[in-house]
This record gives sequence, structure tokens and C-alpha cells, in this order.
Amino acid sequence: MKKSNKKILYTLLTCLAVFIVGFSALLLNYSNSPIDHKNSTVLVNIHTGTSLSEVVKILNQADLIKHPVLFYGLITINGATRSIRAGEYEFNTSLTPSELIDKLSLGDMRYYYITISEGLSVREIATRLSAFNLINKEEFLELAKDKAFLESMNIKADSIEGYLFPDTYKVSRTMTTRQIMCMMVDQGQNLHRK
Repeated sequence: MKKSNKKILYTLLTCLAVFIVGFSALLLNYSNSPIDHKNSTVLVNIHTGTSLSEVVKILNQADLIKHPVLFYGLITINGATRSIRAGEYEFNTSLTPSELIDKLSLGDMRYYYITISEGLSVREIATRLSAFNLINKEEFLELAKDKAFLESMNIKADSIEGYLFPDTYKVSRTMTTRQIMCMMVDQGQNLHRK
């Protein structure tokens, strides 16, 4: 190899090393610094099937990401490019970008604790759940009388009335109306089996 080629190669490798060290230092500082110091709460909803670039765009629009390129780098280094889970999230802006990625990867989403009191009718339960925007009320009321749906849960009645067990339920917005209804029926059936 000629002396001039070695010098060019050495210069390129030196520049690359300086870039890697500089980017790593910048990334480390970014990953451990709070999003901001306002200590405010931001709600973000990530729908099922949302791509990574769309997630970054949503977080950027919510002012949770100040440097998208660094955020992409951090997600890649953390191995979280495919582990972000759909759901409604509540973020405090005192979080660091690393903590934000951890919440998204662990599925540490916002849950609602809904108490269904004894004696509530199907309509009253539907009203309570729809007040939190957790179900589609019309779908809930239709499913409450849907023969195939009732049979799928071993309910041999014309309605789900009396099968929705009174309790406090942990519900997320990623759950479907069917899933919520099944959970409430299962809770009663599980207690009767004991």
C-alpha cells in the first residue's frame, strides 16, 4: 500500500473514531437527560400496527422527543425497535428518553380501574365504561344479546344480564369491547368454580 493511501486510510479511520466517540457521548448525555424540567404529564395513544417511524412522529408531536435522530439511535442501541407496544401511555416530562423507551417496551401503559357495583344493569355498566371511552356502548349492548357471543362464554340465556360480575377491573384502551365483557363474565365464572 502506498504511503499516501495509508495516510488517507488513517485519516478516514481517525475521523470515523472521532465521530463514533462524539456521537456516543452525545447519545449518552441525551439518554440520561430529562425531556424537560416542566414536570408536566402528557397522554399519548399508540394504536396497534403503528410503525416505529409513526411512533417517533407521535412522540415528537407531543413534545416528548427533542432530537429524533438521537432517539432513533437510542431505540436501536436498546434493541427496542420491534418491542414498542400499542396502548395509551402517560408520560411525565421529567422522564429521560431511556425511561420513555423502557415504558414503551414494557407496555407500561395507562390503566383505568373501573368499579362495577352489584345491582347495575347491563345498560348502566355500558354507560359507566363508555364514560371512560373504553367501549363502544352500542356494540356492548348488541353483544349483550348476541346468541353466538353468549354461547362462546357458555351463557345459556337470552342476555348477559346477571353474568357481568361486580368487581373492580383493570382496563386499558387497547382492550376490545368483547375482551372487557369476557373478562367480567370470566371473573364471575372463576369465583363460582372455587
